[in-house]
Amino acid sequence: MQFFKHYLLALLVFNLFACSSMQPVSIETAMRSSKPAGVDIGSMVSVKTLDKKSHQFRVTEINPEGIGGATGFIPYAEMNSLKVDNPRYKAAKQKEAGMILLGILAVAGAIFLIGNADHVRVCSPEPCPHP
Repeated sequence: MQFFKHYLLALLVFNLFACSSMQPVSIETAMRSSKPAGVDIGSMVSVKTLDKKSHQFRVTEINPEGIGGATGFIPYAEMNSLKVDNPRYKAAKQKEAGMILLGILAVAGAIFLIGNADHVRVCSPEPCPHP
């Protein structure tokens, strides 16, 4: 029973890991180019400004000075961090978490089989002698 509790906990941790889809964007690179990599009109972004305020909005405006949305326009010079919700990044993380989960299941199955190997008896012909 303890094994299943640990298994469910590991499953929950990997599921939370896979659901994290916000990918950081380099503000310095965004300031040097016409638009930040991975950020497009309609992208969901999370911005933390230098004055410690957090903004989460869908991008409606991108220009060389900054990005804007429903909460207003935020210049790159005032940003402390910029993260974008990238569906391709999320799909890759889910695939990675799925592969890790399958690996854990395989290892757990092997441990279970090895742990119960002394209870297996192969007898030919029947009936098996009882020790």
